[in-house]
Amino acid sequence: MKSERLFAIMNWLLDKRRATAPELATRFSVSTRTIYRDLDSLAANGVPLRTAQGYQGGFELAEGFTIDRSFLSQPELADLVGALRGFDEALKAPALASSLGKLAGLGAGRQPPPDAGHRTGGLLRRPTDRTSATGGSADQPPGRPRPFELPPPLSVSLTPWGGPSPDAATVELFRRAIAERRTVELAYRTLRGDASRRVVEPFTIALGGPVWYVHAWCRLRQKFRIFRLSRVESAELGQERYDPRAHGPVPPPFASAPTERLVAITLEAAADARTLLTESFGAATITTLPESRIQACFEYPEGDWLVGLLLSLGGGLRVVEPASLRASLHQAARRVAERNR
Repeated sequence: MKSERLFAIMNWLLDKRRATAPELATRFSVSTRTIYRDLDSLAANGVPLRTAQGYQGGFELAEGFTIDRSFLSQPELADLVGALRGFDEALKAPALASSLGKLAGLGAGRQPPPDAGHRTGGLLRRPTDRTSATGGSADQPPGRPRPFELPPPLSVSLTPWGGPSPDAATVELFRRAIAERRTVELAYRTLRGDASRRVVEPFTIALGGPVWYVHAWCRLRQKFRIFRLSRVESAELGQERYDPRAHGPVPPPFASAPTERLVAITLEAAADARTLLTESFGAATITTLPESRIQACFEYPEGDWLVGLLLSLGGGLRVVEPASLRASLHQAARRVAERNR
């Protein structure tokens, strides 16, 4: 248990860069005294820990410290490749393809055959002289699939069944802007069709549910905002470089989303709508009623997306409350009916 926590503390510091003992104690549900003992154990085993004093101080790892790949098992490497491959297929970014190639060079990307190497004493067994890490052997060329090769244990597709991907050139432009701290001029169109041009200072490309965004400081609004990539009509890399510390601490991407007022909603629908409502709002919101009916109670912002979803439920739907949503649904249904006479 302690050894797992020591590795977890190293990973946490690698990811967060710096943390205080109380923060680590909260994260790992132990006392501050235990954390100090853990940090002493890490230092005694050669981990280059150092302390930073003053405001926002804490413990950090020396610059350039990394964990050797032997700390990752073959299944762990395969999981990383499965997730990264999904991002590569969606974004088509050369840097991700390069990362995939490097991970594949560590023998990751597919499940090993049942008799292949496994973890012993924390290290992966080396392949025998007749079996390579890429799956080839003296009897079987590397490029030919092995008959007992299994599919990857984890597969991630961010654009299943041919769904839309973000424009690869736009993604690459934002990645370059983020790396070089350069401004980007956008032509952007809102959900309601309002067009605008604005200069932004991009920080992160973010995936929220099935939707890709760029998180940036918007000079037009003078605040951090998220912009949906599918609504970026054009983007031009600027020559101006920005100071990433100029606007104070950068909030998480979706903390910058526009706030919408949640409304208490009650629906009644035919029982065949259960799956769609459960997938959209959660099983806990659904109650079974007599006569093959169900009721859904949840909080959600009123808007075009919700009205469109409710229209897809067909004639068996009844909006119990609020009356404003019932009126919006009625108007939308009338517009559809009039345009399809």
